[in-house]
Amino acid sequence: KALGSGAYGWVALAKDTKETESRAEVVKKNVSELSKNLDTVQKRLPGNITTSDVISFIESFSRETQIQISSKTPLIPVREDITEKLPVSISFMTTYAKLGKFFVAAANYDRITTIPKYSIRRSSDPQTLQVDMEINGYRAVEIKEDIKKEKKWFFVF
Repeated sequence: KALGSGAYGWVALAKDTKETESRAEVVKKNVSELSKNLDTVQKRLPGNITTSDVISFIESFSRETQIQISSKTPLIPVREDITEKLPVSISFMTTYAKLGKFFVAAANYDRITTIPKYSIRRSSDPQTLQVDMEINGYRAVEIKEDIKKEKKWFFVF
């Protein structure tokens, strides 16, 4: 017999409909959670950050930890999916304790920052380190409207 004819067909159709509705609810919930997460991330990842702002963050970390930065070099921004990475290369001399405080200050900053590359060498003074690192600031790429349009698509059944 064809699907939908007889008692078995209607039971199978009802079961498929129930499963589809269940999956739709899961999708709606996931999209809602992703939208909330996107809002949270965009607060920590504003769209209006510039490389100059990243340098200001770095200077703030250095003042907070009493580190004198000897060089700051903005690098080429890199688009990564929904973000744009704003890398800055820096160099400085410091002690172990101050370097640890610098890493903590960068990690605890209210904007998203990462330190993907670093080099630490002893200087001629055994208590002092020569540090070279890249610090990335990030900015959001405007995609929220695209996501809202896609979200509407998920709810059409």
